[in-house]
Amino acid sequence: MPTLCLFAEGKTSNGKAILPFKKGAFKDLKPVKIYGFKPVHDRINHYFCWMPVPALCILHLCNWYNTFEFHEIEYAYDPSYLNLDPNDPNAWEVYAQKVRTIMSKMLDLPMEDKKYAD
Repeated sequence: MPTLCLFAEGKTSNGKAILPFKKGAFKDLKPVKIYGFKPVHDRINHYFCWMPVPALCILHLCNWYNTFEFHEIEYAYDPSYLNLDPNDPNAWEVYAQKVRTIMSKMLDLPMEDKKYAD
């Protein structure tokens, strides 16, 4: 079965902290597969996506290689043990916060309550 991968923050962060998650992956209260990766070196700037394409290509060609730590939890995380009420419109926030806490520990990164634009 294919796996849908998405950034629960809405976009990537700068790799230094876990940002608050958005509703999309958690609104249906279905199990999610948790992956995490972070750069080993500080050569990668996650704000490159705002640059014009030619400049972006030149910068990426200057980086001969980039190393990442990749982490995966073997099984999908099932939110059923959290005893969330599916009729509660804020239940997804409890679920998202739990997954965010797991990722923070897994990647050894702090959680920040700033938004991507901050």
